[in-house]
Amino acid sequence: MSSDQSDYIQKGIQNAEQATADDKAHNYEAAVQHYMTAAHWLMQAIKYGGMNAQLKQTIRPKIESYVKRAEEINLILKKKPIADGCNDHENAKNNKNSSDSGDSDYKQLKQKFEGAIVADPKVTFNDVIGLEQAKEALKEAVIWPVKLK
Repeated sequence: MSSDQSDYIQKGIQNAEQATADDKAHNYEAAVQHYMTAAHWLMQAIKYGGMNAQLKQTIRPKIESYVKRAEEINLILKKKPIADGCNDHENAKNNKNSSDSGDSDYKQLKQKFEGAIVADPKVTFNDVIGLEQAKEALKEAVIWPVKLK
């Protein structure tokens, strides 16, 4: 491991520790900043350091969790400024409502995709002129395997 890579990892760890401390202390703005900075330094370590695959597999989930937590905090901060008197029960209620709105967004997106998918097209390959190689590739990759099932 090169010294630059270990420096990047060390900076990432320091920022992650600071982020969790800020998160526990309800200093959410600073926590978001530290989570994103930690993710940045760890990404730099993966990108520019010549590390083995096992170390990369260990670091990637950490990066994803830091970014996800920063996004969660940002959503909470945008919905409602956190008051000093908030209790955990109210926070749990807010988290449930945010997941419900995410479900409705998912359902709407799914409906749009289902409406865009054509099950029985009226146009055949013979109606389309040219692109013979593309037609053959589609037949081999998509159409024949579906018919053989």
